[in-house]
Amino acid sequence: MGQHRLHPGARGRMFWGFPASLHLDLLSELDKTQRTRGLNHCSHIMSFYKSRQVSTQILLMIIAAYVVSGVQKFIVSPGQGSTLKISSSSSQANICKVCISSGGSPQCSTLLLLTDTTPVSVEFTCPEPEDVFIVETVRNIDCSASSCSNHIIQDDSGLQSLLAFPRRFTWNIKAPKAFKLDFTKMGLRQIGPSETCSDKHTFTLLATGNVLVGKYCRSGSISTAEVTSQGSFSVDVPAGQKLQDEQVDVSVGEEIKSPARVSLTLPKGTSTTELLSPNYPDSVPDDGVMEWDFQVPLDHQAAVEFRSVAQPRCLRKEPAVEYCGALRPLLVLSLDKAQPQQLQENFSMILSNCEVDGELPGSGLSLSFTVSASSSQDHHLIIILCVVTIPVVIFLITPVCIYIGRKIKKLYNRVSVDGPDDTNLQPENNRGPKTRQDNESSAGDPFLSSAHFQSSSFI
Repeated sequence: MGQHRLHPGARGRMFWGFPASLHLDLLSELDKTQRTRGLNHCSHIMSFYKSRQVSTQILLMIIAAYVVSGVQKFIVSPGQGSTLKISSSSSQANICKVCISSGGSPQCSTLLLLTDTTPVSVEFTCPEPEDVFIVETVRNIDCSASSCSNHIIQDDSGLQSLLAFPRRFTWNIKAPKAFKLDFTKMGLRQIGPSETCSDKHTFTLLATGNVLVGKYCRSGSISTAEVTSQGSFSVDVPAGQKLQDEQVDVSVGEEIKSPARVSLTLPKGTSTTELLSPNYPDSVPDDGVMEWDFQVPLDHQAAVEFRSVAQPRCLRKEPAVEYCGALRPLLVLSLDKAQPQQLQENFSMILSNCEVDGELPGSGLSLSFTVSASSSQDHHLIIILCVVTIPVVIFLITPVCIYIGRKIKKLYNRVSVDGPDDTNLQPENNRGPKTRQDNESSAGDPFLSSAHFQSSSFI
């Protein structure tokens, strides 16, 4: 056997509770007994570690590690009509391979494809392959002009031995015009790129050209989705998470003008649903179109609000949003306009992109928006409350205003009537204001005083 060397990144590390140098000494001792089997072999290892006063528990762990020899084996069996794909998902793929023996020496690679339903033994050349590889099961569904060959049935039978790996279950679907996915039984809600689902099941819908229609979690208002020509639907589960049994019905869809159309049934009462444009936060494809259909409950009204808009730099046309319904005319708005707030019927919203100047970074279109729904009765109640409250407020405020006005009038009457230039500002019998000198002279003149008295008596 060749001389063992430590990997540069392993120096100073611990293996099974021991320094890497001690682990290297063990490998050297094991080489000396390579041709020895059974108890003699194990006793040699035990004597080696007893010389270093190694505990029995840790010693047994090291013996088990040696029996495995750093290679983990799994028995897998792809399902009928499916392809099992084991591929590397990290930069550690160059130091870890997946191997399969086919009548001779093992064939190792960073990618393994299995289509035969016969159980196969798969080996990995590293102690923790679940940190390096992802397991994917791929099934194909073909639709004719009238029906589809199968439905989406979530089942991980045959892969129980790979439960420690992150897994993805993908269905590739083709149809002459379009196919339709029915999510009525579970409902979906769209999530952002960094969000996770509480049940650890993340669904992904792709349209033609690998356009990301969206990522979703369970329990939402999305009821159906239609995709033109071909696309895929997948569910991702993390390591250790068992796949929940679920079925999504697949049927032939009607011809649509957009690559994808998502339908939502808004719940009764007050609700808010967040939606994202295709490829979010990246750009909608050039001249791309996306359509959403909304079912508004009876006696409810909906409002659309844009939360985040990245305006594209266009070479041709301008992006726009169209709203249409059975009882309302077509409404076309630019992205910087206020969106409708009182939609009281079912409606469709169509987002259209322009031809984007791809030479400029960050020049694409992306949109995040919400659709809020509430009962019309709530709005009627608010109006009634306003109609009743306003007269009550007026009734309560009016006496207060009258009281304050009287107080101000009394205060005004007590104010001095003399102006700054000693002029009496209070008019008397339609006569002009008099100065203090006029008052004094009239008081000293008997005739004027008498005339004033008579005039006052006459009045």
